[in-house]
This record gives sequence, C-alpha cells and structure tokens, in this order.
Amino acid sequence: MVDGPVTDVRKRRMEPSNASFVGRSALILVWTVIVTIAAMHAVSIISRHMDGPDQVVGLDYRAFVAAGEAAATGDGPSIYDGRQGESGEANSGVRFVYPPWAAILMIPWTWIPLGLGYLLWTALGLLVATVGLRRAGVTDPVFLGAVLVSFPTVFAIGLGQSSLLLVGLVALVAADLGTQGSPASGSWLAFSGWKPHLLGGIGIMFVSRPGLHVRRIMLALAVTLALVTASEALLPGSWSAWLGSIGGSIGGLVPAVLEAGLAGLLKLATNLTSVQRLTVVGAIALVLVPATVLILRRSVAGIPQQLALVTGLWLLLVPHVVTYDVLLLVVPLGMLYTSSYRRDVVIVGTTLAFCVSVAPWLNIAQLSVFDAAINAATLGLVGATVVAASWVVRGSPVFGTAGPTS
Repeated sequence: MVDGPVTDVRKRRMEPSNASFVGRSALILVWTVIVTIAAMHAVSIISRHMDGPDQVVGLDYRAFVAAGEAAATGDGPSIYDGRQGESGEANSGVRFVYPPWAAILMIPWTWIPLGLGYLLWTALGLLVATVGLRRAGVTDPVFLGAVLVSFPTVFAIGLGQSSLLLVGLVALVAADLGTQGSPASGSWLAFSGWKPHLLGGIGIMFVSRPGLHVRRIMLALAVTLALVTASEALLPGSWSAWLGSIGGSIGGLVPAVLEAGLAGLLKLATNLTSVQRLTVVGAIALVLVPATVLILRRSVAGIPQQLALVTGLWLLLVPHVVTYDVLLLVVPLGMLYTSSYRRDVVIVGTTLAFCVSVAPWLNIAQLSVFDAAINAATLGLVGATVVAASWVVRGSPVFGTAGPTS
C-alpha cells in the first residue's frame, strides 16, 4: 500500500501524541522514584520514635528547643556552648547555629511537651509556607502536592527543620517585590534572617536596582537592627558567642553527602582543603555575581524569573547548602508554573527534585568505591540556574511556548 496524503496527516498527528506519551511516562517514572525515596526516608525516621535511642525524628527541632531553654536563663553564651539543658544534652551533638533573637523566639516552645511541640512546629511551617505561597500566587494543587511529597520536604519535616518557614517568608518577599513602592518585604526579609547566608540572592536583586528597592532595604536594616539590639539586651554576650561559634562549625554541621552547593561538590570530588574550596568558590562568585547584576539591570524579565536565577546562583555559591535548602526555588518555580513557563518548570523542577533525591545515596555509593563523588544535587542545581539565566536573558521559556513573562 502506497502512503498518500491522508496517511501523512495521520503520521503527523501521531508523532506529537507519541512524544507526549513518552514524556508523560518519563515524568511518571521519575516522580515514582522521587516519591519512593521520600517514602523510604519517612519510614526510616518515623520508625525511630521521639524517645528512641537515636532520636532522629525532630533532631534539629530539639536543638531549637534547647536554645530556647538556654535563652530562658538569660545566659547568652550558653546558647552556643553545646550544653543547652535536657534537650541539648540528648541531641547527638547537634548545636543551635541561628542568631540569638531566633533562640528567644523559641522560648515559648520550651513550655510544650517535645513530641507535641514537634507536631505543632511542623504544622506552623506548613501553614506559613501555604500562606506565603498563596500570597505569591502559587495555588496549583498539583505543584504544591509535588513539593509536599518530594524528598527535600520530607527530609526537612523529619528533622524538624525551619525550611518551610523560610519558604513562606521568602514567598511573602517575592509577592511584595511585584508591588511598586511597597516596603513590606523588608520586614519579611529581616525575619528570614535566622538563615542569613541563604538570602544573598535577594540581595543581588536589590543591588541590581537599588533605587527601586531603597525603602525595602531601609526597612530590612531597621528591623534587623531592632532584633540585634533587643536580643543583645536580653542575652548579653550572645552575639559575640554566635559569631565565634559559626566560623568553626559550618563545615562540620552536616555530612558533605547531604550538601548541594559548589563547596559540597568540591569537598566530595577533590582533596582541596576548606580554605582552598572557599577560594575557588569565591573566585567563581567574583565573576558570576557582578555579571548577574549587570544582566538583571538590562533585563525586562519578571520577578519570578529573576528570583529563580539569583536563588539558584546563590545556593551554588554559598557554603553549607543542604538538600532541603533547595526548597527556596519552590517560590519562583511555583510563581511560573501556571504561566507559559509551565513546561520549563515541570522539566527543571522534576530534574532538580530527582537529583536532590538520589544524590545522598549516589554520593555514599561513589565514596565507598572511588573515595570521591560527583554530587548529583549540585549538577541539578547548576542545570536549574542555567535555565533560569536563559529565562532572564531571553525573556521566554526554553522548553515551553513563547508568551508573556510572569
């Protein structure tokens, strides 16, 4: 039988359908792996209940409560000496490394039984993240569901980390950045400062257009000054103790297999010392940060595209970025999900979620064989940042259909 015009039309109709089927199948397969890893992790930590010998569940939350116990005594330096009351003594060496004002805010949590407090802390994180993301326009249940079942979220919840709180506040910052003249994001940014090392990406946005953000910058500085002054008055000596503790502790806070930034990649893949690693990353930052500022000044891309670029870039450059810190990219990706960038978000988000999920186990396997490892989490973060850079430079999606920026 000879192919005719009708057959050609049928072939053309089938090709996109087949491609779509393959794409959906690959997506389902990858997310099956992501969810399976997250579920296995959840089962492993839940099986070790709050009062078990390893006390893995709520490990970081215990450190926060221990800091609150120390803060309640009024002895500022004791917050960072590793002997923080009953919760700290049984906390497997995990120390509180946040600024002193964050310890003061944890005092009310010391009045609640540890197990109940952990559940309420988790609920608070989910609530703040939901409110912040909704304020930023991120409401799609499919996107939010994918975030909720991903490994970084399960990992953060299992430890009792503050990652979801940070996502919520950064989402409030992002929502306000699109409001001309409103300085509200300055206060949200200041209260996000319990993890100040993760906020440099927003700083890059502010520096790129300082005149546009001057009121936000001033409010952020004012609120930060108030927090510093009040906490030092209530806890004398706490700030010098904090500054003295963070320098020597950052590198040993978590195993390198759980990190996602360039410093973690170099630690796993090379024999460089910590000073040499920081020198390499610093040299890269001296090139990429000014270049990004120049690109942002000339770009007409929307807030989500800019935020995706600076967040990804900063997560790559700053030391001590754990896999759950990558959740910050949920904010710009979620804001773009219902726009013409949806396909890009699905591809980038799925790739990043997969890389972050498999990275710890792949790193351990590589180290056991080669004594070195290439960190998949870092590679996924690099890919997401490169795509975000394309969004900002081109003003259009990479994989999706051209359309208006968000």
